[in-house]
Parts: sequence; C-alpha cells; structure tokens
Amino acid sequence: MVFSSVIASTPHVCLPKIARPALRRTIRCSAASVSPGFDLKTYWTSLIREIDQKLDEAIPVKYPQQIYESMRYSVLAKGAKRAPPVMCVAACEIFGGNRLAAFPTACALEMSAGKATHLKSMLYGRIGFGLSEGSIQIVVPLSLISGKLQSSCPKIMYMTYLKSVDFASMVHAASLIHDDLPCMDDDPSRRGKPSNHTVFGEDMAILAGDALFPLGFQHIVSHTPTDLVPQTRLLRVIAEIARAVGSTGMAAGQFLDLEGGPNAVDLVQEKKFGEMGQCSAVCGGLLAGASDDEIEHLRKYGRAVGILYEVVDDIREAKQQSGEEDGSKSKGKSYVSVYGVEKAMDVAENLRSQAKKELDRLEKYGDKVMPLYSFVDYAADRYFGFEELV
Repeated sequence: MVFSSVIASTPHVCLPKIARPALRRTIRCSAASVSPGFDLKTYWTSLIREIDQKLDEAIPVKYPQQIYESMRYSVLAKGAKRAPPVMCVAACEIFGGNRLAAFPTACALEMSAGKATHLKSMLYGRIGFGLSEGSIQIVVPLSLISGKLQSSCPKIMYMTYLKSVDFASMVHAASLIHDDLPCMDDDPSRRGKPSNHTVFGEDMAILAGDALFPLGFQHIVSHTPTDLVPQTRLLRVIAEIARAVGSTGMAAGQFLDLEGGPNAVDLVQEKKFGEMGQCSAVCGGLLAGASDDEIEHLRKYGRAVGILYEVVDDIREAKQQSGEEDGSKSKGKSYVSVYGVEKAMDVAENLRSQAKKELDRLEKYGDKVMPLYSFVDYAADRYFGFEELV
C-alpha cells in the first residue's frame, strides 16, 4: 500500500500529540450544546424499527436460499444499533429532507459496511472485515437529517429516505461479516451470538459479504425516486460510498491495521473507523442538496464521531479488562494499545470538541442539528443501552 495514496484521500483528524496533565475519569460532552428537550433514545429507537422493516423487505429469502439466509442473518441481527443509517438520516433532515428519501441509502450503508473491509483486504491478498449481529449502525439517521429534499409528496419523500437507509445497513453488515473471519480478526462470535462464518461456514460468509455490497448500490439506484433526488446527487452518493470503502478508505485502514507499524495508529483509526462515520453523514447531506461547505462540515463531523466511538469503546474495554488474566483478545492498533488509557482519553476529548465545532457551523438550522449533537454525547457517554431498544 502506498501511504501517499492513503494520506491524499481526505484530511486527517487533528489529534493531540501529548496528553494533558489532568486525567479525565469520564468522557463528557458539553450539555449546553444539546437541547434538553431532545430525546435521542426515542429518536434512534423509532428509526431502528423503520430501518429493520425496510431491510427485511430488501433481502427476501429466494434462490440460492443459503446465501440469502446468510445475508439476512447478519443484516437483520437482533440488537443492532444501526448507527450508520441513523446518522445518514439525521444529517439529511438537517437541511429539510424527509427521512423517507434517505432510507434507501441508509439501508445500503448498513449492508455494505462489512463488505468494505473485505474489499480492502482483497486488494492486498486478504479478506476484509464485515458486519454482524450486535454491531453499531450509525449511518442511517445522519443521512436523513441532512436531507434537503423538496417535494409536495410526503409519502414518496419518505420512501426515498428509507431506500438510503437500506443501503447504509447493507454496507455495514457486509464489513462486519468479513471482519470476523479467521483470516482477519478471527472472531467466532459477535455480541454474544455466533458470527456468520461460525453458522454458515467461511465460504458462505465471504459470498454473503460479497453479495451485500453490490446489492446496496442496486438498492439505491432502483429505490430512490429521481423526482425527489436528482440523478446527479445519486451519482455523488454512490461515488462517496465507493471512495469510503475502497483502497484509500476503509480497505486502507484494514491493511494498515494488519501490516503497518505503531506509527500507523492515527491512519488506522481514521481510515478504518472514521470513514464510515463521515460517509454516513456526507451521504445524508448529498441526498438533501447541502452546499459544498456544509458537506465538508458533515465530513469532518462524521470522521471525528466515527473515531470517537471506537476510542471510547477501547477505553471501556481496557477498564473492564484491568485486573483480568492475560488472554483477553486485543487485536489491532488502537490509541489504548499504543499510547495507554490516559492518552486515549485526551484523544477522545479532542475528537468530541472537533465534532461539535463542525456542528456549530450549521447553527442556522437550529434544533434540526440536535440529533447530531446528541450522537457526540452518546459516543462519549453511552448513557443508554441498546438491549433496551429491542
């Protein structure tokens, strides 16, 4: 992998080079930035229900039956957070778009997140990582929030939203399927349930991931009404997703995680985790017709939130494992493994600040930005559990 091609793809998240003197015991986002009247849990839950229904319709069981059963096993996994689709929807709604117009892309993102990793690995003779049960799916809401669709037909607009959400879900699931494979992270289970390859075999898991990615693109093209979303916008959405999962995006992150040295940690985090976050938010804005400047703010916001979520996950896991016998799984390059918990907490605080700073640039949209602000708080604090939502 040529490092210059990775570096040239998108600007890097500016991370602190040294830890601040005071060690924060908890990661907190400023409560002042978020409206006390906004209920993220209710917002997220309602979207999950709609997304799950659309995903069920998007992947019916048909011949060859075993492949479709494998695809459905991961995409329709119980307890999935649907973070990518939700972020996509939320971003679309910021600019006045109806969430139904973003659902096709959002669902496609959920399907393809896992396939993206597989694509990266294939470029370097490996199999990428995929998505499976229990995984986070942030993409859908962001797209809906950014949607700036203008239409006199609410029903059609809503249908368009759902199509976008479908795509987000497909992409995400594909990446997790491949991520769990023995040649990658070798995870026999995900969130307490057997991984896809454990149930259906490695060959079927690879095929399921391979099938989900193109299905996501097909879903966007065939289910998004062009009277609501012009073809030029759809082309930009497809190009954005292809970029995010390709050789300068998530694939590069997976490669660097496998082959890069300790100094690659920044790029690993940015490419492997930040790409899906920024892609989810950007797709929502593109569907809604956001300006180039607004798209750039969404891109920087999504990248910061995507990395923040992973950093906080690593911190929480490290604290849970402290005092435990060695043997707990710790694969990949993270800020915790390379720099320690204290530095990782400083990084998380910096990312939180960056994400909210980008949203401040969208203040003219008022309360419509509240869902995205709340995602930052949730990524840092995890103040409710998704086992409560299903």
